[in-house]
Amino acid sequence: MVNALPAIVGHSVQDVIRDPGLRRVMLASMRETARIGLASGVRFQPLQGLTPVLVRVVAFAPRRIAQQVPLRIKDRLGDVPNLGSTQQSIRRGQPTEVDHINGAVVAAAARIGREAPVNASLVELVHEVERTGRFLPASVVRRLG
Repeated sequence: MVNALPAIVGHSVQDVIRDPGLRRVMLASMRETARIGLASGVRFQPLQGLTPVLVRVVAFAPRRIAQQVPLRIKDRLGDVPNLGSTQQSIRRGQPTEVDHINGAVVAAAARIGREAPVNASLVELVHEVERTGRFLPASVVRRLG
């Protein structure tokens, strides 16, 4: 859940996480994803330092604690700017995988009678950037959080 925001605003993953407003939106997307996954019976596996325990922290811990997870991701990425694969696709003029990432969360939520409004908005905004070829101001995205 770290690819959509950099693709929308045209910044690195690290810069998005450094921005408190964008990090709040990223965390909201992560929380939706974790909650929908857990409610759907997904068995999360460790991936690049993100453990099933940390998924539960993201899902249910108070925001001030849960936001440590994206901060930890930023630290693990290091200093070399990471654009994320979605932004790289946009920069190459290729279709992105947003429907298979954030869109999959929206679809999973619908299957269990829930909604994932943050992820749905991120899908729409990535598609807008794909259509126009122009990144959006961070202020547009911060409103989602």
